[in-house]
Amino acid sequence: MIKTFLIFSAVLFFFFTNNTSAQQINSNTNIDTSTLGQIRLLFYQSVEDEDKLTQLEQYIQNQFVNNSKSYSPIILAYLGGIEALKGKHAFNPFTKLNHVVSALDILERAVEKDLHNLEIRFIRFSILHHLPAILGYGKEREADIKEICYLLAKKDYASYDLTLQKNVIRFMIESERLSDSQLLQLKKLAVSLANNE
Repeated sequence: MIKTFLIFSAVLFFFFTNNTSAQQINSNTNIDTSTLGQIRLLFYQSVEDEDKLTQLEQYIQNQFVNNSKSYSPIILAYLGGIEALKGKHAFNPFTKLNHVVSALDILERAVEKDLHNLEIRFIRFSILHHLPAILGYGKEREADIKEICYLLAKKDYASYDLTLQKNVIRFMIESERLSDSQLLQLKKLAVSLANNE
């Protein structure tokens, strides 16, 4: 579990530190890359530092209209991630559960708005991965695994760079949630990407 969490943290770090040059618009999100990079970085820091959650929420509110219905899918996904991290940092089990349920509702809306976004699917999967099966989100977790494998197989480096995709692949393999065929597919893809360096 600790190894999986460390890999998750490394993958998040690469999500949050890559492609952040100022004033470029990320074609996948229609958000300038420096703003998205700052959101990614603060989110990564929030995994272990609860104070960063408040800073991240304030940053999003300052950058975007404070109306969740108008948020882009990627911002919704990060808001869902924030809610999940609030649950992670909460002490009371009922508070934790309420945050998780709210987070997954927000993430579902993000997925519905952008079904084929690797980053949104990975954020949701990484949260679902750490939830106990008794909460009943196995169908969503399996859908995310299937979509993530599909999107990684496309090798779309214009939207998500090679390093990011390699780290997502590593996390997916280490999650031990893949079918044999998905595991084989991602291992072959990892070898292919390693050979192209």
